[in-house]
Amino acid sequence: MSKHSRSTAFTLISSRYVEILTLVSLLFIIQTGLLPFDFLSPDNGAGDRGFFTTAVNQFTYPDILSNIFLYVPLGFCLHWRFFRLQRRCVIRWLLALGGGLVTSGVIEWLQSYSPARVSSMIDLVSNMIGCALGGVLFTGIQQYLPRFVAAVMAELHTWRLQTTVKAYMLILIFFATMPFSFTLNPGLLKRQAGMVNLIPFASVTGDSQDAEQALVRHDHRAYAFAQWRRLERWGRWIVEALSFAVFAQLLIVLLRNDYGFTVRASVALAGWYCVLLAVVLSLIQFPIISRHVDTTDILFRCAGGLTVAMMTWWTRRSVGLLVIRQTITGMRPRLRIGLYLTMAYIVYSGIIPFIFLQKNGSAFAQSSSTNPLMPFLGYFYTRFDVAADDILEKIATYTVLAIMLVLSTRWYRRGSLSWRAFKVAKFGVCLSIPIEMVQIFIPIRVATITDPLLAIAGCVSGVLILDVIANALRHSSTPTQVSVSQQPSLSPVDELIQTLMQPDPNAPKEPSPKRTTIKMSKI
Repeated sequence: MSKHSRSTAFTLISSRYVEILTLVSLLFIIQTGLLPFDFLSPDNGAGDRGFFTTAVNQFTYPDILSNIFLYVPLGFCLHWRFFRLQRRCVIRWLLALGGGLVTSGVIEWLQSYSPARVSSMIDLVSNMIGCALGGVLFTGIQQYLPRFVAAVMAELHTWRLQTTVKAYMLILIFFATMPFSFTLNPGLLKRQAGMVNLIPFASVTGDSQDAEQALVRHDHRAYAFAQWRRLERWGRWIVEALSFAVFAQLLIVLLRNDYGFTVRASVALAGWYCVLLAVVLSLIQFPIISRHVDTTDILFRCAGGLTVAMMTWWTRRSVGLLVIRQTITGMRPRLRIGLYLTMAYIVYSGIIPFIFLQKNGSAFAQSSSTNPLMPFLGYFYTRFDVAADDILEKIATYTVLAIMLVLSTRWYRRGSLSWRAFKVAKFGVCLSIPIEMVQIFIPIRVATITDPLLAIAGCVSGVLILDVIANALRHSSTPTQVSVSQQPSLSPVDELIQTLMQPDPNAPKEPSPKRTTIKMSKI
């Protein structure tokens, strides 16, 4: 692969998106580093601890790691921005590190005038390390992303349905491992082992008991929180069952179309894969701090996949075959059903536990606080893994909403990419704002501007992902002349499945026991 082809992988994206990402990273760093914005003059006692202190006993390793990872996105975006202007590696590194140094230095200087913050040289060094890691990440992606995309395009051109199944399996693993807070600490692993739930539906039973006890104590806030946990578990279980139902359907279509299996063999193998993947996902979730192994999760995953498999067995045909043969226009009714289900899930997850305030003045007090005007402020008071899990889940939900909306309304044929992004983002904001207004009257929910911003990010991401997928499918559909020597070889698993479908005619054949018995009786 030439140097020019590697460089064009990051120049195809408009510079406006790079500048927007850089600005968002910079604003997030400013908000994180300067909260609570209580600056005083030096005459009033500000800055008594000095500028760039080096007291190590005031810092912990989580604080250092948070400062490092805080500047990784900024370093990545700065390298990306200067990559479009300066192709020389040394100059680009100097410009990116200089931008990170100026940003960190200004924030640390302002922190010296805040009585609630400490200006530290350790923070400055940690921020520079994070900025450098962002540059290393950009360089690695710049080198290997085009090769990965080329390999995916080649496989998509040859084995389209197989590539779709692999991508969907990776998506299931991605959502199961969010927010990627893996740990190898023996104490935490022991605590995770103690929280393993082997009794089905024991978690919701415990939530119901907590709700009843809170109701006896007349603690309406604890009652609402227990009901929220119970309903949130049910919503998550239903989503997992539906996701495994789609996975089972894709597997059945793959086995029927690409490998020529019978309906019985396809259903049996798809059901086996669903059960195996359900157990594997639970085992992967064991070392994640914010996740817990629950038998109910495995039951709902298996129920979703096995239900579709049994329906295929009873009807003797796969519904997915009909879906694949149709065009996007013929799929519009099904896509609209998916759009309505996604909207229902967003509304459901936004207004549960359906318990509203009855006291006068409580809603006004919540809506008039300064918390809703500060985006992402509530996440600073929670654990990082929990906050990351909530942010990624909301962005992913609105991403699915954007994909369903664009496909079901034929917006993929109208206007430019910016026009579609604006229309879908406006739809997501119009959906999220009423939910935030309803959350004013829910005791355990807080109405903030964060969710509309996450809705915009998710909707724009969905439009961009759909545009990339459309371009990839359009490119993979173009016929290409491939010689026999250049044809892609099958993987070991595909070769094994193909041997099961097409036995070797030269293999030794053993005589049938039934025929041998008949011949012996004749003798």
